[in-house]
Parts: sequence; C-alpha cells; structure tokens
Amino acid sequence: MKLISKITLLSALLFAFSSVQAATSEPVDPYTLTYSGATWSEAGYTTDVLLGTDVLDNANPETEAAFLAEFLGEGYTAESFAKSDDTGAAIAHSLYQTATQFVVAIDSAYDFTAGYYVAKFGDTSLALRNLDELNNLVFDLSWLPLNKPENAFLGLSHFDLIDVSGGGGGGGGGEVPIPAAVWLFGSALVGLFGAGRKRSNNIA
Repeated sequence: MKLISKITLLSALLFAFSSVQAATSEPVDPYTLTYSGATWSEAGYTTDVLLGTDVLDNANPETEAAFLAEFLGEGYTAESFAKSDDTGAAIAHSLYQTATQFVVAIDSAYDFTAGYYVAKFGDTSLALRNLDELNNLVFDLSWLPLNKPENAFLGLSHFDLIDVSGGGGGGGGGEVPIPAAVWLFGSALVGLFGAGRKRSNNIA
C-alpha cells in the first residue's frame, strides 16, 4: 500500500514539473498569434520605426511623453497629446493583421498631425515613429509578444498620438536635422577652395 502511495506521489510530482517546464521554456512565435481579434488583411503597409520599449509604472500623458522624449534627444518637446481611450474624445480605429504586421487604422475623419506615438500591449509600452501614412500605425508582429504570450492575449490596451516640435514629425515629411560635423566639413571645403583659388591668382 505504501509503495502504491509513493508511486502516485512521484507521478504527481513529475506531472507538475513537466507542466511548469512546458509553460516556461517554450519561446513564443509571434507570427502564430492573433492580436486583439484583429481582422486579416492582404494589404501592404510600411512598418513604422520602433524607438524603444519599457514597462511604465503609470501610463499617463506625462509619463508617456517623457518616455518618448528619451529617444528623441534634446530640442524636442511634446506639442499635443491625444489618447485613444480618452473618455471624452476616444479615437475611432480598426485593427488589422497581415502575415507580419499589426495595424491600427485610425478613422480617416480624425484630423491630426502627430508623427510619433506610444502604444501599450499588456504591461509593455512601445515608442514609435510613424513613417508613411499617419492614419496607419504599423507594428512588426515580432515586437508585440516580447516573449510574453499574455501581452498578445491582453492585446492593445491603448495608443497615444504625440506631436512634437524641434524636429521632424512622422509621415515621412519631417525635416531631418543636419549634424554639426557636416557643417564643419562644408566650411573646411569652402576654405580649401578659397585658398587654392588665391594661390592660382598669385601664380598668374
């Protein structure tokens, strides 16, 4: 009788151990998950630029604007901020998914110029720059689970459209700042050209 009890206990322990191993050791394949009940789409989209990810303690406008500012550097300030889940002014949108992308298609009637945005999936926030059409927020599927299937199951919590000044916006139309090194190089070329011209005049 004692032997049977020991065998039963051992079997239960082995089963529990194998269940834990199965739950923790298998990596998530992002391309096999469907996010937020998104509708399948065959359309082609330009994937936006992922600036960075983080787990924010408080997903309020100030925190998320500061999170985005970490990647933009000095000289950029948030001019406007619109939350998709704002009680008084929610942003109408639809969700689509392609073989490699997750797309938030904002209602074309919604007028905005924000070229940056922060989106939250599960407990993780992503800061991004919109590259092509402002009304389409486009993610690569590999960004979303972050090896946490619960992020996919919880889906898109919200997104925030952030317009900034001091640098280029999104949509592919922003002005790209010219590094100081380029200006110095240009000045040096002008100086060399001037010196060469003066020398040729002296020879003549």
